[in-house]
Amino acid sequence: MVVDELNEGRIGLEEMKVGGIFPNLKVFKNKVKEYAIERKFVFVPVDSKPTKYAVRCKDKSCPFRISGRISLDHVMVKRFVPEHTCSGTMRGNDHPLVTAAWAADTCLGLFPCPGDVRPTLIRAYIKDKWGITISYVKAFNAKIIIHEKMCGNAEASYRILPAYAEEMERCNPGTIMCVYRSRELWTGGDSTFCRLFWSFGPSIRAFSQTIRPLILINGTHLRGKYKGILLAATAVDGDGGLFPLAYAVVENEMYESWL
Repeated sequence: MVVDELNEGRIGLEEMKVGGIFPNLKVFKNKVKEYAIERKFVFVPVDSKPTKYAVRCKDKSCPFRISGRISLDHVMVKRFVPEHTCSGTMRGNDHPLVTAAWAADTCLGLFPCPGDVRPTLIRAYIKDKWGITISYVKAFNAKIIIHEKMCGNAEASYRILPAYAEEMERCNPGTIMCVYRSRELWTGGDSTFCRLFWSFGPSIRAFSQTIRPLILINGTHLRGKYKGILLAATAVDGDGGLFPLAYAVVENEMYESWL
């Protein structure tokens, strides 16, 4: 049976057999790991070469073995001994093979948007599907990995901010978006993010023409790997409704950042 990565989740554990074909080594390793997690034992690698990958049960007296021959476009199972004579090689409710990365891959499809990802939901799903109780720290790390897969990591997002600001001003006439950077903060001389200010063109035009000349200001703390404060300047329209005028992401609420 030949499978691809898009159908990886559809591969049943019972389909691992001699002659079975997997699209790459990653898919093969994940299915071997799922097999061990479901049966609550731990395996150790015995051979890891460019052309072969093989593991055995951690208990040397147990006959469990599986090996695959690695080719350019697939991995074929060459040997599979599913029998176990040991009573299990793991202790406690957690499983050493259940890493944060594996939990993230397993739970990735459960969440339609990043805001839905919760460590408690990850723990509940792993417990319900695999009978494994993972720690909150491991579930939290899995949440971070899921966020990065869905949204990209924070470092990459900060790097593209200057280009993003230029594109925003080009595509939205009258929009102002400025990225302020601290230069030579580190010994390498690289510039780092300091503050971000933006105001959309329609907001600027409406404020100068029809909005009441009153500005309300406030700030709120940002959550995530890199902290900060989101500042907002809001006006009031003719109906007494709030009208967003300008925003800024700053390090702290202080005179310089508000100015």
